[in-house]
Amino acid sequence: MLDLSNLLACPVCQVEFIPKRTNQKYCTPKCQKAATKNTARKSREGEHRVRSVYHYERTMRLAEMLYTAHPQERLGTMQHILSFVEHDAGLRNILTDRKLLRAHPSKDKRLYFGGSRKTFPQAANEYTKQFFGVSIVLYIKSAINGTLPDDHEVAVKRRDEVYVPRLTSMKRAKCWHRPLSGDAKVAAEAQSSADYARVSQLVAAVQRRVDAL
Repeated sequence: MLDLSNLLACPVCQVEFIPKRTNQKYCTPKCQKAATKNTARKSREGEHRVRSVYHYERTMRLAEMLYTAHPQERLGTMQHILSFVEHDAGLRNILTDRKLLRAHPSKDKRLYFGGSRKTFPQAANEYTKQFFGVSIVLYIKSAINGTLPDDHEVAVKRRDEVYVPRLTSMKRAKCWHRPLSGDAKVAAEAQSSADYARVSQLVAAVQRRVDAL
């Protein structure tokens, strides 16, 4: 007869079995593998959760550092922070976070510091576009590759700068004047000839006065 006193319930499938070894906990290797996989997954989920909390907490601290600075010192603050992107992987992850780059003030208020209108990555993206002509992603790649200039001029917009609008193609008018014909055309030609003669007389008179001097 079988000894049912040693029956164990498998923690995975809850099936009762008789262990072949004193340290056997699972009914089959398949259940043992599944249990190990679930344990590792739970551990990774916990690590990801902690990492995500730290990620967004640091983002808010960087935004606070930027927006609590005097308005005239914010460009320098941003330049100082971006000087660490080459060696700081956490900072690079924040600056390239798509959720933070695509956030909207009315939909993602929790991602914005105080009453700011841009998240920290959005502000950094505007900074690099204005002063380097590239997005924050390309800026980081250039900084890592060593192709980023050490010094750059800060483009300050002056009040006396003249705004030059972008040229657009000329639209065709909806209505064009019809060409003159008949008596109207004769009258217009006669008027033009008379005007030309008058202007010629005036020019000749001015020339005579100049020669007399």
